[in-house]
Amino acid sequence: EMARIKGLSSKLGAWMDTVADDILNNALFIALIVGVYREMENSFLLTLGGLTTLASLGVSFFIYRFLLKNNTANAAHFRLSWERSTGHEPQAKSLFDRVKPVLKRDFFILVIWVFVVLNLRPALILLSALPVWSAFLVYTASFIHEKMKAS
Repeated sequence: EMARIKGLSSKLGAWMDTVADDILNNALFIALIVGVYREMENSFLLTLGGLTTLASLGVSFFIYRFLLKNNTANAAHFRLSWERSTGHEPQAKSLFDRVKPVLKRDFFILVIWVFVVLNLRPALILLSALPVWSAFLVYTASFIHEKMKAS
């Protein structure tokens, strides 16, 4: 944040920002899961939360793979394999571009805060599973599509 305020940037700083966001999002979700489990001892929510965390890490894997392959650290550059252009035609805003804002850390923290204030933490675990698993499945399909195009 200080680099942004000062108008500074570096490739290392961009990577630190991207990785820190993922670490924070996953750490918050793990803390939520552990807290709900300690309060309710609900093994279903613990298992669902744990598996959803693994899916989130899978999403990060696909994004980092793309970023490394394309020599960038900015997660906003990520594109699904079927959305990647040849570089000649302008890109229209895809569905993925439209949902990106809700995948960002600021939105994630706001949602957690609202659910915690309303004492709906177990519901947050349940509701978090859908977008995370959806992203994981779409990113996996993108990975498979890319591999099939290459062969």
